Amino acid sequence: MKDSLAIPALTEDLARVLIDADTINRRVDELARQISSDYADTEDDLILVGGVLKGSFIFIADLARKLNVRHVVDFIALSSYQGDHSGNVRLLMDTRENMEDKHVLIIEDILDSGNTLDYLIRNFKTRNPKSVKTAVLLDKPDRHILPVEINYIGFTILMSGLLDTAWITMKNTGPSPPTSQRCTHKLNQGERNGRQQVLCQLQFGS
Repeated sequence: MKDSLAIPALTEDLARVLIDADTINRRVDELARQISSDYADTEDDLILVGGVLKGSFIFIADLARKLNVRHVVDFIALSSYQGDHSGNVRLLMDTRENMEDKHVLIIEDILDSGNTLDYLIRNFKTRNPKSVKTAVLLDKPDRHILPVEINYIGFTILMSGLLDTAWITMKNTGPSPPTSQRCTHKLNQGERNGRQQVLCQLQFGS
């Protein structure tokens, strides 16, 4: 496998790269062009809402930089209730933008059960926007519990037979980290200039 500029060489913790940084970057370009085209005639600012801090902020930042339509970025923070497996969520931080008569695009990095996105769609529709649509970088359809409409999808991955997944976020453009540095599920591992997103299959457990 060709060495990636975004991650150190494969280690015992990194089974394989599912989607490399270059592929993600090209797909984000495509999504930005599609969204820009769909909202080209919109007079008001498009409100981009990052679904859940802190997971979606890198995707929303990369996407927002590539859009060619007027837009503002807002964030919301949600959390599942401690020990509650029913899918109920609680609001930790609300948006600041007024959504009334505005087009709203919810940005999520990963769609798993659908509980969070379903909550956001229902919540935002009560605020009388012109429209509410969704953009998801990675969809895991075999994990869905609730049916939710996704208007823009980056990638679809079936999790059956795979181990869990995690984002590896690298910062700095300098030389690659030493191969002895472990590429694990911790987001702060590996330093590089300029953010790169790499989705990895990780070998958790002993």
